[in-house]
Amino acid sequence: MFFFRDLARCFIALLLTLVGSTTAFGQQAPAIDLTTPKGKSDLDLARVTRWVNAGMSRRPLGPNLFQVPVGSSMTGFVSLVTMPEGPMSLLGAGIAGTHVLVRIFVPATGHDEVFLLYVPPTPPSVKRPLLTAFHSYDISHGSIATLTTYLREAENRDWFLVAPIQSGGPGYTQVSYGSPQSQEHVEAVIRLLLDYYSIDRDRLYGVGFSMGGGSVMGYAARHRDRRKGSFAAVLNHTGSVSLSDTYEFVSTDVQTVMEALFFGSPTQNPFDWTRASSIVLDASSQLVPGADHMAINLAATPVKTIYGLTDPELYLINQSIQLDQFFLSAGATNHILEPTVTSPVTCPDGHCWDTADETLVCDWFDTITLNSNPASGTILTDRSIRWGHYDVTTVVADAFAGVDFAVDAATNSITFSNVRNLQEIGVDVTRIGLDPAAPISLNVQSGGPNGETYRLRSFQSAPVLVLRNAQQVGSACPSTPGAPSWCLESTSGDLVLHEPGGTGTATWRILP
Repeated sequence: MFFFRDLARCFIALLLTLVGSTTAFGQQAPAIDLTTPKGKSDLDLARVTRWVNAGMSRRPLGPNLFQVPVGSSMTGFVSLVTMPEGPMSLLGAGIAGTHVLVRIFVPATGHDEVFLLYVPPTPPSVKRPLLTAFHSYDISHGSIATLTTYLREAENRDWFLVAPIQSGGPGYTQVSYGSPQSQEHVEAVIRLLLDYYSIDRDRLYGVGFSMGGGSVMGYAARHRDRRKGSFAAVLNHTGSVSLSDTYEFVSTDVQTVMEALFFGSPTQNPFDWTRASSIVLDASSQLVPGADHMAINLAATPVKTIYGLTDPELYLINQSIQLDQFFLSAGATNHILEPTVTSPVTCPDGHCWDTADETLVCDWFDTITLNSNPASGTILTDRSIRWGHYDVTTVVADAFAGVDFAVDAATNSITFSNVRNLQEIGVDVTRIGLDPAAPISLNVQSGGPNGETYRLRSFQSAPVLVLRNAQQVGSACPSTPGAPSWCLESTSGDLVLHEPGGTGTATWRILP
């Protein structure tokens, strides 16, 4: 069943308070010009403006708000429905192009998250793409409806659109910089939508501007599990992709906010700053060789970076260029760097959403589907997680772990190299194009003193023979510490190989 559909007979009466637009979306700005082409219509723009103001009033959850279950670990609150105004059914899939504001509680952080959602009129039986839009600094998710045409693009293309506020913590609802908490909130939103709506998991796209550009890149690099939502392509619009570098160029007030989000300065807590960034730059704003550049996880993902040639935020232009240089050095062939001319009419200060043409961005997205099974790549992770088809379990928490992988279907083999801080790597061999009914080779370059466990799934019976470096290896369940061994877990169909501690290379040969 789809989210809200179970509640189709419930009704909610909502009063949308008209609030002046001069402080709309949390920014100090002139009154919104309703003749701007950014809104679908004057009526639509006015409606969204007061809807977001009402939604951001932080009023307590009252008895008129339906509390609904969201999975087994979350509680969702439908707080405002915008079109049509007044009493209506709670939103279900296929309800003729409706916008809704949803508030959910995220147990992992103990805080609420709100987001703008557009549900297309498509019948629930038809899967549609989802576009996730990340807002810029100190401005709410509602800015996606008034400062961009992505809402209109979603309507025209019959896409879902979600714009999360990315709550960074108490008092930081509109500032996140892709902090760990804000990413927990975005993940909760996307998982909710995937669970309850008919969304094509191979056509999830992410776009963000300025702070949001850095946030969408950071989120995309840390979330490569198709089951929970993995972006097929990313548009980085002048993003703050190196947070330690950004810290050096912003005001002391912003530095203080960033320190609160990341529990200290970049020198005090480099791990959290680095794992929320895409690249690491040195004191001269150049790439640090061999650093933990999280963008490596997007080497097989189409990424387009756009910036305005006259953008006054020169450090963000440099970060865009350095990101491009990183992808080139990593051998990625699907990263596009696109400098654009900024219009002094639509973007007088040179730093705004208008640097990119939303229609062209969505046209580009429309050509891309998720590459869920790259033949080779690097996994760089800050936690135990599934990355593509690979389940990785770290040894030391709150530290980076990594491995390079390469699949060769022609020889029915897989190679894991440059292993660090990993206790176990698991993969369903059939999902990466290998045949468990034929001899399989596993080439490993161990990296830990206690060795690693390699879990190969989809084996229906024990192999006839297992060799390591041409020497027969015996079955041992559980494994024998300090010695190579293997075990077939009959209930799961997992063939578990234990590589003993110490650095070096080995070739395992599994003969069915």
